[in-house]
Amino acid sequence: MSEKVLNEQLKLMEEMMYKVQKEKAEKAEPLEEALWEWEMKGEEETEEYIKLKEELQSIRNISPQTVNHYYYQAAFALKKAHEQFGITHWKDLTPQHTKEILLDRIHNGQRISSLKSFVHSLNFIQNHINSSHLFENDTIKLTNHEELINILKGQK
Repeated sequence: MSEKVLNEQLKLMEEMMYKVQKEKAEKAEPLEEALWEWEMKGEEETEEYIKLKEELQSIRNISPQTVNHYYYQAAFALKKAHEQFGITHWKDLTPQHTKEILLDRIHNGQRISSLKSFVHSLNFIQNHINSSHLFENDTIKLTNHEELINILKGQK
């Protein structure tokens, strides 16, 4: 039963990641077109152009490769939490669990770039699960991003 719930949760996360990527791309497309029109007129210094460019940059669209990478990092965290703590649901994964998983990865000699990627992936996913209301009105807290960053800073 717990394997079934775990697999359902992983599938749900995968769907959410692709939905976020699609929504961001759809939001960015008209802004990109508008910027292109301003550029074709040679009006890149106008206030309107600068505002549009800032709005586009704030969207922070993600590539399909990044979606896959973030998904696999999050899936690793949930699978590891299932192994170590018996957790099968995203709502049950806590910052303490992800901290322990990170510390295990550090002690097992993971490269700092892999660890940073893991930390940032969890933060991205936490933010997007909550903003997309994936679990209805429930918000989740997968990670304490600042604490994990500080742990990484302590590594040489």
